[in-house]
Amino acid sequence: MSGKQGSKGRRSNSVTPLGPDAVVAAAIGLIDQAGVTGFTMRALADRLDTYPATLYWHVGNRNEILARVLQVVMEEMDVPDPSSMRWDLWLARVATEYRRALHAHPNVAVLALYPLLTAPTLVEAILNALHRGGFRGPALAGAFNAFTGSVTGWVAVELSAGGGESDQKWRADFEARVRALSPTEFPTIASNLADLADEVFTLRWHGGDEKPLDRSFEAALRVWISGLRSLRRSPNRK
Repeated sequence: MSGKQGSKGRRSNSVTPLGPDAVVAAAIGLIDQAGVTGFTMRALADRLDTYPATLYWHVGNRNEILARVLQVVMEEMDVPDPSSMRWDLWLARVATEYRRALHAHPNVAVLALYPLLTAPTLVEAILNALHRGGFRGPALAGAFNAFTGSVTGWVAVELSAGGGESDQKWRADFEARVRALSPTEFPTIASNLADLADEVFTLRWHGGDEKPLDRSFEAALRVWISGLRSLRRSPNRK
């Protein structure tokens, strides 16, 4: 694209106002299309018909934009008032809502693994729920990390195997390799292949955006919540 820079940093043929909300919306669109690896300040600037320096002026550096992207996506969660539910049931609802929001933007899920400060209000609410559940001091930190690490990591892995049409040959080859595993060397896999193939991590060739692992998520959620219950300092505290 060409054109002279306008008075607000836009190229001369730009008519859409440029502000933080517009930049973040464009960033989400770019990541939805090209993934985080395809997200660069240059690519985002081209998408907005502007210059990278203008983006730095409006919203900061790449990490700041990525933090805003994750924040906006997480704001799509429908989270009830923590005081309206028992602490463990509320955490289960948060996990389910987090997964739902990230499934709407599969390529954004990996950002949860980045060192980005996002959703401090939700962090406070989760810590408050755990505090109501009886966790104190170091146990509070451990419970928070166990819960958020499990949920964000699980969803990121679930959504990590998407490929698209360009990866059809890889998928076919990978499926053939899984189905050809020797029953002698891998008896458990072979005898349960109908339930495992394309259904468990490391043995699947579709991403969670195309083939969600709903039953596995429900099983994991039960493990996370029951695990937290077992760690509570006071078994009678709610």
